[in-house]
Amino acid sequence: MQIYVIKPGDTLWQISGLYNVSVENLISANELPNPENLVVGQAIVIPIQGIYHFVRPGETLYSIANRYGISVQELIRVNGIVNPNLIAPGLRLYIPQQTKRDIYTAGYMDISYPRPEASENVTSLSPYLSYLNVFSYTMNTD
Repeated sequence: MQIYVIKPGDTLWQISGLYNVSVENLISANELPNPENLVVGQAIVIPIQGIYHFVRPGETLYSIANRYGISVQELIRVNGIVNPNLIAPGLRLYIPQQTKRDIYTAGYMDISYPRPEASENVTSLSPYLSYLNVFSYTMNTD
């Protein structure tokens, strides 16, 4: 999904062509009661699985790929780029939605923590933890 802000002179037909989605999908995704009356500054949702990036001056395929965590080769393939050395400002590039990576998390709990509260904390946090590390420490007077 992507957000687009209406500019003077914009029409749903132009926006649908820019993002390669149907006018009907734009109307449905935004629940527009009167699609002919777009308001400058109005934000609408573009119902796509990835996002579009418009090349800015000074950007390279490498910097764009790096920004979105995609390989340059995949960016070239997805967008059908014939000559990677010729990308101009204003060029629209499709950035496919990336798969989410698994992360592993650990929590720490002091064994001296009061038992009822410890049990509640472990129960409430367990869906978010991969590991629970239990430890204990003592202080000596010396």
